Amino acid sequence: VNRDDLLNVDDKNWNTIVCRRCGSVIFPEDRVKYIGLALRIPKRTLLCGDCAFGPLGLRTMDDKEFWVAVERVRYVDKPRTNPKARPKKAKKQKN
Repeated sequence: VNRDDLLNVDDKNWNTIVCRRCGSVIFPEDRVKYIGLALRIPKRTLLCGDCAFGPLGLRTMDDKEFWVAVERVRYVDKPRTNPKARPKKAKKQKN
């Protein structure tokens, strides 16, 4: 997965992140920050709350931190239904 295709100028998700199986929204656009991370801590897996597809990512045993694997989800450009929504931020430029 090319992360430059997934991020806006703030290194947050450019498009809405959805479940690969059922299309349920996991995160709306511009909500989560990309971090490259390899984990070796006690952890639990994340599943889709609607269809139980997974694992989609990991979470700590204390439920304070959550990580979603970019390869395990889909990215879609959902139409905005709120007329007062902020304009979409610019896409990150490839270096």
